Amino acid sequence: MNNSKKKKIIIISIIASIVVITGLGLIFLLNSKDDEPQAETTEAPVATVNDASSGVADATTEEETTEAEIKKDLHAPEVEIKEDGYNRYTLTWDKQDSDSYKIFRKEKTLDSENSDWKEVGTVEKEESFSTGRLEPFSQYAFQVRMTAGSKTYESEELSIETAESPLYATVWTTRDMAVYESADGDSQIGSAPVLSAFSVLGEENGRFLVRTNDGEGYIDSNYCMINLPEYIGELCRYDITNSYSSIYCAHNYAIPSVTGTVVTGYEHVLLDDDTFVVPLLYPTAKKLIAGAKSARDGGYVIKINDSFRPYVATRYIYDETSKCLDYITPGYEYSRISLADYRAGVSTGTIGLAGLTKYVPEIVYASEGDTVGTETIDPNVMTYNRAMLSDSYDLGAFLAAKGSTHNLGVAMDMTLETIDGTELDMQSHMHDLSYHSVMASNNSNANLLKNYMVPAGFGMISSEWWHFQDNDSKSTLGLSSVSNGVSIEGWKKNDIGWRYRKANGEYFVNCTEEINGRRYDFDKDGYTER
Repeated sequence: MNNSKKKKIIIISIIASIVVITGLGLIFLLNSKDDEPQAETTEAPVATVNDASSGVADATTEEETTEAEIKKDLHAPEVEIKEDGYNRYTLTWDKQDSDSYKIFRKEKTLDSENSDWKEVGTVEKEESFSTGRLEPFSQYAFQVRMTAGSKTYESEELSIETAESPLYATVWTTRDMAVYESADGDSQIGSAPVLSAFSVLGEENGRFLVRTNDGEGYIDSNYCMINLPEYIGELCRYDITNSYSSIYCAHNYAIPSVTGTVVTGYEHVLLDDDTFVVPLLYPTAKKLIAGAKSARDGGYVIKINDSFRPYVATRYIYDETSKCLDYITPGYEYSRISLADYRAGVSTGTIGLAGLTKYVPEIVYASEGDTVGTETIDPNVMTYNRAMLSDSYDLGAFLAAKGSTHNLGVAMDMTLETIDGTELDMQSHMHDLSYHSVMASNNSNANLLKNYMVPAGFGMISSEWWHFQDNDSKSTLGLSSVSNGVSIEGWKKNDIGWRYRKANGEYFVNCTEEINGRRYDFDKDGYTER
């Protein structure tokens, strides 16, 4: 080997040694930096915190670290609400790692303040909740509260304002009616006699789904009366005075055997919980909503004093009133009592014809010995005839003898109240059967009521400022007069099941009863298998 080759080998060996030494040095330096303290800007490792400890973080396993990462992402549930029909809604929210969800609700009617939150349900490992049927024309707020460990997360409030709903409302047939197998067919499964009471299970194609003794079937909704408090709730107020102490008067004078009485046909209208049964033909009830909403928008509430009036009541009031026309009115005016007074046993102030004096006009003879004289009526003597008719009207102007639109279920007697319940002054009292009540004497408040109801599709009669009737339904449907009064007695459905309601509004509970030939066992809440 020559000298030049030896030099090249030596140089290559030196270079290789330098590279090895340099690499080992770099490795040493890098390893030594791992042992140095970390800079303050370096991200700290994840650790769980024990809420019950002093706040010192424990060392965490990989499993605990994963759980902590999940928990730190929890947040208030994001809730959406969907309407399912008939004032029923479903709440849904985003899925999270939560132990349970609690549903809270507060509600108010259009007349009252919000109530406190009330727990209405608990959901385990689910992300939805059904509200069930809510009351018509009421306002509700819902909130979902999520529990995760020791922490609770509250969603935002969701507000709902409900509308009318026939679901579960009581309806009565106004004639003998066919019960159809389907909502749009002609095949019948049975029939329902006039004034049959049903609980509405659904509505389709102008028919109500109901359960009869022959099974579930459909009846024509156009010929059904519906109970207004169940259908529209507190959109209107109700005081059916004929059911506890009638306020029919002859310009403030009690009418014998009528004023202060429970009028024939109204025996089952006042329920034991002091609510009223208020039947109105279904097409007419739908029209009423527009007028009642207009009144609400104006800051008032329509109060209904009468709706469906059976023919037996119409005839009774007319016959009893006609008997007293020639009698002298009492020496005092009638003082109306409230429902609370009635419940407290306050006298209703009824009078009978036997307690009155019949007026006999003086006979004036032209000359002594005449056998035929002229009746002279003393203008200072107030008879019922004079108090009511003022020699200008006949009784038929104020009372129907042969039939009334009330007998068809398409008429209402109503007035206006403020939101706080103060009744507006009209030119006469409600059910003042006298010339003081005619529309020609309307004051501004009576005209205000008229301006709410007439645009909603209602007609009036000239002798009563309080009377509004659905002339369209009267003329197009061929309605029949209904003779007898209604009763709410019958099977009643709700979201839970079936109960049987008695005529006074109470339910059978903790008992066995035979109904239509079959025995039923009712539990402590009144429910039974049907």
